[in-house]
Amino acid sequence: MRFRFTDDRNLHEKEEREAALHRIDEWWAAFASHADRVDGCFSRGLKFDVPQFMGQLSAVDERLMWEFGPPLKGGKHRLVFTPERDRFLWPLVETLLARAPVGTGFEFYTGRLAAPLETASRVVMGRTAISLDGWTVMLSSNEDFGVDLTFLVPKAVAGLEGVRAAAFVAAETLLGEHLMDTFVDAIEVESTSPPGAKLNALGKLPAEFTSLLGRHRLPAQTMLESMSERKHFVLELTPEEKSDYRRQDDLLVGTTAFLPMWQRAHSDLPFASERFSRCGETFCYLKMDGSEGLDPQGFADRGEIQDALENALAKDLGAVIGGGTGLRYSYVELALLDVKKAVPAIREALRAGRLPKRSWLLFHDSALEAEWIGIWDDSPPPPELPV
Repeated sequence: MRFRFTDDRNLHEKEEREAALHRIDEWWAAFASHADRVDGCFSRGLKFDVPQFMGQLSAVDERLMWEFGPPLKGGKHRLVFTPERDRFLWPLVETLLARAPVGTGFEFYTGRLAAPLETASRVVMGRTAISLDGWTVMLSSNEDFGVDLTFLVPKAVAGLEGVRAAAFVAAETLLGEHLMDTFVDAIEVESTSPPGAKLNALGKLPAEFTSLLGRHRLPAQTMLESMSERKHFVLELTPEEKSDYRRQDDLLVGTTAFLPMWQRAHSDLPFASERFSRCGETFCYLKMDGSEGLDPQGFADRGEIQDALENALAKDLGAVIGGGTGLRYSYVELALLDVKKAVPAIREALRAGRLPKRSWLLFHDSALEAEWIGIWDDSPPPPELPV
């Protein structure tokens, strides 16, 4: 279900979303009426089954997780919501927090926040029974603008069963869930360091991490500004034939002016546009059903479609950065500077070329995998979206 790019003209979806919003409001009403009891449990040791009460959140979505912690802005406590690995639920989490009540004294956040080493040590010990004493960490950039972490641990710890889980919890607690999900790839645990390796105390991990991200060789220009200087790559794939295809699973040939971004977007790894742009661009794509061909009164081929999009976006909305041909669908890769501003221009250009009804703007970001924008008012939903 869409929560960020909604369309009330889709009556079935509107009814589903209104039902979901009703469940959210009921949850918040229950929380507001029990807020004093929750506070009393944490602050004064009063008896109240907080986990059982918070289990009511499953009425909104059973995959949502929650954590309480100390406040950051002077409130009573902080309450964090996260979908964890179900990243496509982030728009739901954002909607949940946007409807939070005022006056409860609680602070509400999306995603686990970064914490100091003292807190991280307690969290890791509590979850894994492993101490972080004597740990250090090495950081290294990888080829697609991510960061790999190697934790150096005492030899007595290296062989423990939960040491890898401890390393993951340590990284997420020190960096926060957003940085962890967006930029961290490999997490390794070693007991000996390579010669000349730069070892960092765990408490310095956040600062070193931020510094390393700043040294990534991302262009300072937007894709629109740099397209004339970019090399274009052609990639061939061998998709499996099916009746229909999610994402770009039918792709035979693809082209791109940003190879690391394309490779990440077309893998099974999490994707975040923030990782590949210093300019706030959103990497997305147009998906068009070509099973019945193009309207003879409209665009002749994908080349004309790309030209129309380039003209529509050229001033300050974004750039066409590639395309592709699949067994059933055709694709145009885009880097948009402001999705909501770009959509009217995209729709106008593509409707003038009489694109098929089954044409959509879709997103590479894992957090937006369930979101879509139809080119026509009556475009049906794309195939196989996560639910």
